[in-house]
Amino acid sequence: MICSRWPWTLRLTSSAHQSVARNQKRCKAFVRRLDKNNEVYYTISNKRPPKSPESIPVRDDFFEMPDLLLDLDADGSRFVRPVDEADEERLERKWDVNQKRLNVQHQLKQLRDQIDESRKKADDILSNPANIWRLDSHDILSAALRCPPGTANQIDISTATSEAPPALNRPTLSQDPRFLETLCRENGIPPHALQDDQVLLEWMLLRFKSLKRSITNRSEEPLSPSQLASSLKDSTSITDIRRLVFHALSSAERAQIYFPKTKAANDDSKRTLNVAREIRNACLNVLNEHPERAVVHLEILGFIGNLAARLSSYGATIPPALTGLALRLSAAAGLTGATSEWLHRGFVNRMWEKHTASSKDVAEALTTFTQHLGNPGEGGLYAVHDRQLFLQLLTGIDENHALSSDSLRSLPLFYLGEQSQVPTDRAYEMYESYMTLLGRLGAVRTIWKEWHVSRPIVTRFLKPNDGIQRLKHLYETSLLSALRVAAPLETRCPPDMELGECIAQDYHSIAAQDTNSWRANATEAARSSKPTNISSSGLPSFDLPLDEWIAKLDEADHQRPPSAR
Repeated sequence: MICSRWPWTLRLTSSAHQSVARNQKRCKAFVRRLDKNNEVYYTISNKRPPKSPESIPVRDDFFEMPDLLLDLDADGSRFVRPVDEADEERLERKWDVNQKRLNVQHQLKQLRDQIDESRKKADDILSNPANIWRLDSHDILSAALRCPPGTANQIDISTATSEAPPALNRPTLSQDPRFLETLCRENGIPPHALQDDQVLLEWMLLRFKSLKRSITNRSEEPLSPSQLASSLKDSTSITDIRRLVFHALSSAERAQIYFPKTKAANDDSKRTLNVAREIRNACLNVLNEHPERAVVHLEILGFIGNLAARLSSYGATIPPALTGLALRLSAAAGLTGATSEWLHRGFVNRMWEKHTASSKDVAEALTTFTQHLGNPGEGGLYAVHDRQLFLQLLTGIDENHALSSDSLRSLPLFYLGEQSQVPTDRAYEMYESYMTLLGRLGAVRTIWKEWHVSRPIVTRFLKPNDGIQRLKHLYETSLLSALRVAAPLETRCPPDMELGECIAQDYHSIAAQDTNSWRANATEAARSSKPTNISSSGLPSFDLPLDEWIAKLDEADHQRPPSAR
């Protein structure tokens, strides 16, 4: 049998083809083209891809030879002439530094730096949830409602009365014109946008939409209570605190996380993180470091008021720590209306009774009002309406001569009771402040009635010996202070009246008081750190009926020399 040679033949054929292909001359490909006369011509095909213009190196080292050459061997030639000043000026104009070009290059560099800074700020805003300069809808609305530059300084504030607190006539921090500039700079908005409202609105909407889109795409988590507390410690102004807190309060769920309802009666425990306490501490730190405390008082009060409104819209209540702070700062600012509002809110939520720490704020508010009435010229409530409103706030009297339990008077009496955990010394100091304030308001009848109404309650919680004498000394000192400012007393009165009737008469008698006596009484109280010797003052006994007691006071007043009245 003869074997087939086909595989061997195939291998020979394949080798032969390879040898021929290796030695054969390669033909070049041509491309058929047409010129402008429609005549055909061919060009060699270039299979390599054409180079892009960017890959070709650019030569910027070209130079031009000047038309003036130095030729030392051409002396005397008719083609050579010496150089004159005109040639030098022409060359200097041509080859000197172009100032316009330098200015354009400088502007271009500034523009590049501005773009880089803008992108950096925008990236930081998007990546940092704790950044206080994140835009929100309120920022856009505030920018739309802002006054043109220089308009705020032209507002006439000469109509402000001298009776208003001095802090109300000062510009607050939120009115600082540099705030909008800082807001735009931190969001990467160029400075020229502030010159055109339309451009500014477009930039702010662009940044705001970009922020919302980034938060949605990245599913950004809100700040935890610990992160919020840590950021609050780094805050240096009320603006920082306000923006940080309101950015974190994005929903009702976050409000319940940051401000949970406390179950314990005493909220002094520091085992668990309390965001409200951290906000309070941050506000107090800013207040202690700021030189103008009156301005910061208004800033904090505005912030807490807005926070209360936001929490109310979420179905939550303002925490006791912030309610007490608002009461304390309202008294420090001399704002009786604001003090009444925060006092009422505390009674509605029963914060003053449930939370022991709130008693410190109540005591501080009473002490502050005592200082206002004792220091002339420092928010001393030198207006009839303010004093009448403060007497209402102090005693709880209304237009129907009825007493309300929502008053500063009721709190010391409650804290002295057995159901309260407030120390007795602190509660009695609050009662002392209450009686001192009655004296400086000229409430003579109210002081007499309190001797019969509240003194027996207070006596039960005092020491038998020193406490009774101390309480009697307090009433006599308050009465002497009241007699200095009170209007002439009406001797025709019943032997006894209800507490509400006594307060009502003292309320109306404030309008008949001499305003100069207010300042004189405050000056005398400021000069003397100790009260006068009341054992020789000849005051009648508080145990007398009201008509006899007032008659004795009137008789003692007529017997004293005019200089001592």
